[in-house]
Amino acid sequence: MALSADLERKTRGVDQEPFILKSSDVSYKGSFMVAEYASGHVRNADDAADAWFVGEFGAATADSGKTGDGALKYEVHNGREILRSAAVTGYAAVTNNFQPVYISDDTTMTLTRPADDSVAIGFGLRFESSAVGDVYKFSLMDSFLYNILGTCKQTIHVGVVELQAGTGDVLPGIPLWGHGKIVDFFCIPDGLGAGAGADVDLNIEIGTTNTTGGVISVLLAGGQATAKLSATAFTAANEFYDGDQISVEAAENTAFTAGRVNCYIVIERLP
Repeated sequence: MALSADLERKTRGVDQEPFILKSSDVSYKGSFMVAEYASGHVRNADDAADAWFVGEFGAATADSGKTGDGALKYEVHNGREILRSAAVTGYAAVTNNFQPVYISDDTTMTLTRPADDSVAIGFGLRFESSAVGDVYKFSLMDSFLYNILGTCKQTIHVGVVELQAGTGDVLPGIPLWGHGKIVDFFCIPDGLGAGAGADVDLNIEIGTTNTTGGVISVLLAGGQATAKLSATAFTAANEFYDGDQISVEAAENTAFTAGRVNCYIVIERLP
């Protein structure tokens, strides 16, 4: 025990907090703001990497905006709240309730995860009409926890496939944990492929259901090289839940007589 007397710590409420506005950024009241690791300041939201949502710019601007100089602090509202009748691209039906809502700039909300990076503002709470609904907006702590615990991607080596193994499950029963989606599937051959006109297709199965998309076509020329071979894009049936088992399946069009490939999947963690 280190304390030997009462200690009165200095505290303050956290529904709004002054942050340094990044130099040259121009922000308006209501602008969605993100924390930028590189500078340690806040800036207008976008879908660039290494940032997470901190709140809404709170300083009145008289429509002229506040320009950051890398030193001045401005209030940012960072408490949780419900954004009523908010415009959200992709909010099409009640089945979109409880899906993450992302921001691609300082005002635009969408259900589509940005291609560059994932900046989530909250989740759809209540569908209202086409592209309109109530959004639960994250508090500073909500956003921090979401940022460190979810929406990350991970590459997993699922095993080695013998190209001459035939048709069927060639890597069966590989368990996945948590909740997420398989967003990429690729393989790297050993360069020793053989077999005249050889042609094998590889795909992913979750449980007993094949994913839609996600097929790698391994031709003889590919099996004789050591370059990455990518699958077609996943379009459906690629979501997994805690304990689901995946398998890599092979379909022989023309058999290989030799050669192996290392198979990898990329998963995106979901809340």
